[in-house]
Amino acid sequence: MNMTKCEKGYSLLLSLTVLIIFSILGLSLITLTSNSILKNEIREDRTQAMDISDKGIEFMSSAIQKELEDYIQTGTVGRADFQNKLTQIIQNSKYSCVRGGVEIPSETGQTKVCIDTSKIENVYNEKNELQELKKIIPIISTGIVDGKENVATAKVMVGTDAIPDQLRYAISTNNGGNLYLHGGVEVQGDIKSDGNIILSKQATWFSGTTAKWEDSVSTRIRQATSSVTPKVILNEQNNIYILKTTNKPSYDDHIAGTKLNNTANYSRFSPTATNASTTISGEFFNSPQLNVVTKDLSDDKVEISSEILEKANTGTNKKYTSLSITTANHETSKFAKNYETLIAGETEKCVSYFLIWCTKYEKTLSKSSLTINGASIYGNRSIALSGTYYVYGDISITNTNLRTNALIYVDGNVTIRESTLNGITDNSTLIIFATGEINISNISVDSDTPSVIKGFFYTKSNMIMYGVGSHIQLQGGISANRLILTAVRGSSKNNTFESGTAQALLYDHDRNANTPSIPQKNSRLTVIYDQNLISEYTDFKRDKEEEFITEINDPEIIDRSH
Repeated sequence: MNMTKCEKGYSLLLSLTVLIIFSILGLSLITLTSNSILKNEIREDRTQAMDISDKGIEFMSSAIQKELEDYIQTGTVGRADFQNKLTQIIQNSKYSCVRGGVEIPSETGQTKVCIDTSKIENVYNEKNELQELKKIIPIISTGIVDGKENVATAKVMVGTDAIPDQLRYAISTNNGGNLYLHGGVEVQGDIKSDGNIILSKQATWFSGTTAKWEDSVSTRIRQATSSVTPKVILNEQNNIYILKTTNKPSYDDHIAGTKLNNTANYSRFSPTATNASTTISGEFFNSPQLNVVTKDLSDDKVEISSEILEKANTGTNKKYTSLSITTANHETSKFAKNYETLIAGETEKCVSYFLIWCTKYEKTLSKSSLTINGASIYGNRSIALSGTYYVYGDISITNTNLRTNALIYVDGNVTIRESTLNGITDNSTLIIFATGEINISNISVDSDTPSVIKGFFYTKSNMIMYGVGSHIQLQGGISANRLILTAVRGSSKNNTFESGTAQALLYDHDRNANTPSIPQKNSRLTVIYDQNLISEYTDFKRDKEEEFITEINDPEIIDRSH
């Protein structure tokens, strides 16, 4: 009987002990869970605070950009006007930290963002020259969520180079034109297309009037020397199309873009789709992860005809009714960079009659041409060309080793064949703005060594550059309405090329120094963006009486921290 009572007492004690232990464990678990939830909430608050502080920097950059863009739309804004406006916005406005900056409410918290006006920096180019139309502004953005703060700081470069937007890219199209990249073209720098981008793993060339398709690889893109990631920039409504090798439309239909939506001929990739950058990167040959950007692109504002007509009316240093250069000692080789030359014909037109007699004549321009031909019995001559030229007609450059330091406006077509183009000095270039078509072909045909063309080519019309039999390295950039670049990789001989499989065997000696004996399958058409284009262009324009600002650079974040 006593044993039974003892056992009951032990059972009760054991039950109470177990109950107490589980209660303690339960309370501990609840406490741990509550602490974990609280920590998660704190962590989430801090993450959200970091996110909205970053958005504050983006808000400030966009707000300054919009004010500058709205300002240059108000009328003719000169350099001094723009400098004053830029100073007013970044130093004396509501954005200044001294004046409290601006507050941006959001669903998750609040952001306070301002410009630290005491630390605004000047911008200098690679020649250590002050860039008066640009500033580096320090932005301080504080994100606050449920009492938790995160402070983000950034240095953002704003302003303008006062150059056409087209000079900022390795290749671009304008006025809605499509970009065609046929075969193994190589691009080092950013790409912008105002229309669609069409890729093909086959290159094209012409035998007479017949289009030939050669097996190759698709275009390879690498970042410019000053960038981390190469960018591909399009309008939101445009796409990237891949031409199918087994079911192609006619060449004319292909370059006209009339069959792009035919799924039997092309595969389509939208730049706004999920994981677009990753997916589209895979369509380029051996390229790094691309940054595919969609945004509203600015209108093309490059004026060419008006520049030429203005110079015809106001006068230049020199005028030719036509100009043919065939010798190395021609006077144009001695012109200074700012020496202006007009090439245009002149006709008289009667504008007033008395009976059958003309009483008043007016002189008008007529089309002329600039021809550079260095052919001789000894082969191509080396010819130098310096200065700024306004050509009311066509340009033809053939059989010439041309060395240039020139800016040329052309109201007509440009043809370059059987020639090489180099700068007079390491930094000098050939910059051409044309209204007509540009055709560059038969350059260093079948050679294993490329011709180096140092320059920039812009046209409001179509442009084609060949790297199939030709072998070209363009150090500079290209912009055209419809732009076709076509190339194979490796060797070329008598219209015979390496197989697509062989062209895909890329050995990158820049990254792998241990393979010097392995032949490289280099592209026969390489475009390498040259930042020096900007300073060269502004050097040509520096001596102009007044320069109106029509373009604003995109804000560039050059440093960011939390």
